[in-house]
Amino acid sequence: MQARNESPFDAVWRYTGKSRHEGPLIHTGMAGYEGFYHSHPDSESFSGFPHDKPAKSSDKQIADNTEKPCYVVTPRGNMKRYDPDPNKRRRGQETTIGKAKK
Repeated sequence: MQARNESPFDAVWRYTGKSRHEGPLIHTGMAGYEGFYHSHPDSESFSGFPHDKPAKSSDKQIADNTEKPCYVVTPRGNMKRYDPDPNKRRRGQETTIGKAKK
C-alpha cells in the first residue's frame, strides 16, 4: 500500500498485492480522533480475539480502548466496521458496511 497524506485526516491508499498488513500510524491522542481505517490484504477479519492478553495491541483493542470504531477493507473488497466493546473485551459488533469497487 502507498499513502499520501493531505492532512492528518485524509489519505490515498493503493493495494499492491503484498501479503502483509500495512496502514497508517494510529494517533489516538490527536485532537478530533474519531476512529481509524486500514486494510488487511491477507485477512477478512479485524485483528484481536477475546482470549488475547489485555496488553496485546490489535484493531479491536485500539477501538475498545479509545471507545471509537475502526474500519477495514479486506482482500475480497468488503468494507467492515467494528464498534467498540464497552467492557473492553474485544467482543464489539462487526458489521459489513459496503463493498469496495474494483
